[in-house]
Amino acid sequence: MTPARILPIFPIMLSGTVAAVISLSQPPHYAIPILLAGTTFHSLGILLSTFMYSNYIGRLMSFGLPKPNTIPGMFIIIGPPSFTGLTFIGMANAAIKVFPETFVVGTSGCLRRRF
Repeated sequence: MTPARILPIFPIMLSGTVAAVISLSQPPHYAIPILLAGTTFHSLGILLSTFMYSNYIGRLMSFGLPKPNTIPGMFIIIGPPSFTGLTFIGMANAAIKVFPETFVVGTSGCLRRRF
């Protein structure tokens, strides 16, 4: 079990990051499906990487740290959680600009009125 086993998950997760970036330049009828697909694929990627984390942490607890020349490769497993934060922040910012005003809670005019 090496950290490199998580590398096949990165393309799935990066589709969410790309969706967050390109959805801002699309008209709303194209941007909404892009954001939904990006959220779906990124969530699938983080779910699969979480399953890999359980195997990886179990291996570390059973056999200890790997050989010293392979320890720098352990930083690969930092990628998926950081991509998740970046992607969901980007998609939330894009959703506020792309979705209709009445669709996203907190952006509709009725919530801005003082009661």
